[in-house]
Amino acid sequence: MTHSETELIYGQSEGRQLRATYYQPDDLSPASSPNQNAEPFLIDVHGGAWSSGHRKNGRLYCRAMADQGFSILAIDLSDGRVAKHPAASADISAAVRYTKLNLLQNASQSIALIGSSSGGHLALYAGLLPNHEQHRGTKIHTDSGFHAMPNIDAGVNAVVALWPVSNPLARYQYVTARAKDPIESWGPNFTPDQLMLGHQAYFTDDAAMSEATIQNVLSEGRFESLPNIFIVQPALDLNVPAFMSQTLLGACQRAGANVAYKCYAGVAHGFAQLEGPKTEECIADIIGFLRQIDKRQ
Repeated sequence: MTHSETELIYGQSEGRQLRATYYQPDDLSPASSPNQNAEPFLIDVHGGAWSSGHRKNGRLYCRAMADQGFSILAIDLSDGRVAKHPAASADISAAVRYTKLNLLQNASQSIALIGSSSGGHLALYAGLLPNHEQHRGTKIHTDSGFHAMPNIDAGVNAVVALWPVSNPLARYQYVTARAKDPIESWGPNFTPDQLMLGHQAYFTDDAAMSEATIQNVLSEGRFESLPNIFIVQPALDLNVPAFMSQTLLGACQRAGANVAYKCYAGVAHGFAQLEGPKTEECIADIIGFLRQIDKRQ
C-alpha cells in the first residue's frame, strides 16, 4: 500500500496558525457501516524538550504506518518557543477535535495519540485530561473559520508513548545535576544543558512541572479519562532513564489503566525515528497494540 502526504492547517492558537502533515493511505475506502471499523486514526506529537522539533520528526514511522493502512495527522504545537504550559497539550486536544470533525472514516473509528519524548509526555497529558478547561481554548479550522468548539469530545482511545518524559520535574532535576558534570561524561547524543533550557522555556516553574507530571495526575486521581497506553522504552536511553518509564508503568497499573510496556535492548533515545531492525520491531509492536484497541474497550 502507498500513501499521500498533504499539508494543512488544523488550528489557531493566540493568532498563530497550527500546521499539520496528513498521511493518508491511497486506497483507503470509507467504511460503509458503523460496525465496520477502520484502522485507528493516529495523531503524532513530536518531541524536542517542549521547545524544539517539528511535525516531520516522526516521518519515518508515520510513513511506514501509513503504508500499513493507518491515517496519521502529524502536528506542530505551541511549544516553549512561543508559549508556556499547557498551550501545547491544548493544541493536541484541538487536533483531536479537528480530526473528529473532518477526517474520520466513521463515528466508530478509534483515535490514538502517538508522541515521542516530550511529545510522549504531552500525548499522555492530553489523553488523560482531554476536556479539561485548560484544553478548550485552541481553535480548530472549520468551513466557517477558526472556532474553539469545546463541545466536541477530545477524548482518545489510546496513547502510544515513545520514550516519554513522563515526569518533567524529575527529569529537570536530573539534567540540571548532569549539566554540572564534565562534558566528556555526558554520553553520546546527550546534552543535559540544552534539555534543561527546554524545560525552562516551556514550564514557568517547578510547580508547573509537578502539576504536569503524569505519575502525579494518575496517583492523585486527577485524570478525566484512562485510555489504553503503550510505553516504549529504549534500554540505552540517557535522556529518559528506564526507571522513569517504569514508575510510569506502575502508576498506570495502580490507576487501573490497560497498559503495555516494552524495553528495546541495544538502542537509545529516539531510535524509532531512524531505520533499523529495532525500529521495524517497534513499528510492528505499535501496530499490533493499536489493532487490539477495540477488543480491550
